[in-house]
Amino acid sequence: MTDLDEQLHLAFDKWADQGPESLSDSEWPLFRAQNFILQWEAGGLSGYLYNSLPDHAEIRATLDSLLVLGLTVEFECLSSAYKFFENYTDPEQPSTWAHQCSIYDSEESLDDLDQVLQRAGG
Repeated sequence: MTDLDEQLHLAFDKWADQGPESLSDSEWPLFRAQNFILQWEAGGLSGYLYNSLPDHAEIRATLDSLLVLGLTVEFECLSSAYKFFENYTDPEQPSTWAHQCSIYDSEESLDDLDQVLQRAGG
């Protein structure tokens, strides 16, 4: 485990154990990066976006965090995925996530980006 890996885990565990108000300004980027990584591991980029949208500010903060921490592959893949959904708003009528993905990512590029992350050891 690298120093960064340990810092990511510690920040996430602190958030989980003590709540978001316990994180310092310097811990928030670590938490956001680890939160992205865990959500990606559980459900891919689609899962992360499903859980995060329509909170565009939080996704942009996560992108900033990945970049600041030097997680460039993660940054590039999430940035590319987010470009498809940057105009996303919750639908007025009930819908499925699969239908929303067909609107915003009609070429199913999220799967390809997931493969890039997988190959990089994400």
